[in-house]
Amino acid sequence: MTGKKLIIYSASLSLLLIVSGFLYSHYSQKIKQPVKKQHPRGIVVGNPKAPLLVQEYVNFLCPACAQFALRVMPNLEVDYLVTGKIKMEFFLYPPFETAEAGACANEQGKFMPFHDYFFKHQQEFKDKNDLGKFAAAAGLDKASFLDCLNSKKYESLAQEWLADGQTKGVDGTPTFFIGDEKSAVPGSFDYSIFKDLIEKKLNGS
Repeated sequence: MTGKKLIIYSASLSLLLIVSGFLYSHYSQKIKQPVKKQHPRGIVVGNPKAPLLVQEYVNFLCPACAQFALRVMPNLEVDYLVTGKIKMEFFLYPPFETAEAGACANEQGKFMPFHDYFFKHQQEFKDKNDLGKFAAAAGLDKASFLDCLNSKKYESLAQEWLADGQTKGVDGTPTFFIGDEKSAVPGSFDYSIFKDLIEKKLNGS
């Protein structure tokens, strides 16, 4: 090999090694980056463009949740949801069957009718066999609802909701996050307390 060819060969080999090293470094860094766990999406009610998000971790069999649903939620709907000032995101806690039932109701676009009916008739609920009856009474297509429920398609989502709540320190239901702030609300569920907390967030305080 002549000197000129040797120089060209050496230069080409050096360039190849440099490019290979860069590619290895680039892709090995991408591989090593930890995969960020996606926040499980809850059931969102209201205008998606509303300026304030209120999250509720709720259990369909929880008496305190029923108090909130019956005594506070109607006022929130009129004053804040319908007017587009807030949107709400529901995360359903176990029993998993009722959590999955809520997801199946949402699939038909009727989460709130199911939510409202369930809490109004909570004391009549005996076991999971009543879910189809409650769904039909709330205006859902019972056959489609039961197909959804029996398929267990939302089983993993319900488990993710529970794990997400535990990560955020949710140790009981109902628990609320108004904006990004966990908000402790007394058991009396006085609507004026919620109204005050929401107004402060909407006004940036």
